[in-house]
Amino acid sequence: MIAAPGRLSPQSRFGAVPPTISDLEIVPVSLDRPYATPGVFKVYFSFHNIDTSNYSLVTGPKRAIGQLRSQLGVFVSATDGVLQHSLSTFRIGADGKILFREDGSDWLPEHFLQQLKTS
Repeated sequence: MIAAPGRLSPQSRFGAVPPTISDLEIVPVSLDRPYATPGVFKVYFSFHNIDTSNYSLVTGPKRAIGQLRSQLGVFVSATDGVLQHSLSTFRIGADGKILFREDGSDWLPEHFLQQLKTS
C-alpha cells in the first residue's frame, strides 16, 4: 500500500480484520519522508483509534522509495511544495508476488477482505 496519513481513511478500516484472517499485514509506504514519518502516522492512527497491531510502516532513502514507486507504477509530482501522487493498493502473497492490485482511493476494504476469504 502506498499511502500518506491524510489518504488512509479507506485503508484504516482494515483495523477491523475478521479473526479468521490472522495473517494480514498492512504495510503503508511513505512517499514523503520528511513529512509522512512514523511519528506522523502514529499520531494519525492514535487520533482515529486505529489498531496498528498488524501495521508496518515502510520508508527509506529517497532513491529507494523512488525505485519502489517506479516498480509499482505510482506517479508523483510536486506543485508549490505540495506532493500529489496516485494511490495503489496491493495484496502480496507470502512468496512476495502481487496477487491483487487496486488503483485509486475509492476501493473498499470489504472488497479486499472478501478476496482474501475466497482465495
